[in-house]
Amino acid sequence: MPSIFDDMHLLKSNKDRDSEFVDDCEISDRQGWYYYHEDLWKDALQTRLLFLVSRGRISPQLAEKYASSYDLCLFSYVPDPLNYELDQIPWNMQMVLAWIIDGNSQNTLRHRKDYYQQCRIWVRNGPPPKPNPFSRGTKDGWGYVIETLSGTNITESFRTIDGGQSRLSNPPEGLLELWKALAQSKFKAVGRLRGCGSLVNISASRWIYMRPMVDENGETTLSDGEHVYFDLRFQAEDILEEWPARKSGKSNQNMIVAPRNRLDQRIADGDHEEPDALMRLVGEECDDESSLSTFDI
Repeated sequence: MPSIFDDMHLLKSNKDRDSEFVDDCEISDRQGWYYYHEDLWKDALQTRLLFLVSRGRISPQLAEKYASSYDLCLFSYVPDPLNYELDQIPWNMQMVLAWIIDGNSQNTLRHRKDYYQQCRIWVRNGPPPKPNPFSRGTKDGWGYVIETLSGTNITESFRTIDGGQSRLSNPPEGLLELWKALAQSKFKAVGRLRGCGSLVNISASRWIYMRPMVDENGETTLSDGEHVYFDLRFQAEDILEEWPARKSGKSNQNMIVAPRNRLDQRIADGDHEEPDALMRLVGEECDDESSLSTFDI
């Protein structure tokens, strides 16, 4: 297998081989071109490294090493979960289920939009292409490509941060635990009503009828037979108190502990009546579902 150093040497100095080396990058052969077009040369080198990894000729780790050595942008990137105040933000249903399953803050943030949109990871590509009879004897193998993570829902499989596949509804125990806690009024959820978009508190009595669904946009929705809810949100403190991080029984540096309920402390100290904390985080007024006659059982 040719060395990456051989490839770099060809790219920098052997003008007769440039077109073969960089494929479609259209590198100029003019003398001194590389010294006056450093940014374009780096783009060509980055393209070549991605190509070599995709064909299995070098490993993703080696490509990252050379990217760092030549001051290129690193190919893969996953934000540090410690930079996110996980207990200060509303959670969607995917985040709640991920936390119930393993209590890992990074796996939980995987389902938050402003987190997963920044994640770029190496994933296995398809089977190697057929051998090229005109190649220089290099044998292609299974390689890797860079993939930016996308959104998830509670029924379909999704790409994990480590490049694998998972599904929040498998095993189903997490979904059952969440439904049970909501039906027992241990905490509440809010969601928007399909059709009017109003943000409402979902009463505990409705959860025994709830069925998870996925809409035409791939988003998680719930139906109780009368109404369809979307944009579901939960208060982080409620989830962390019901399912502390130690529940997973795993040693994980990314785990966070359940914070003290600050609202309960304010009430104990004689503060004003407890506000709707989840609505305060969402930043919108909410109609109590019990005030809607169509929700009476």
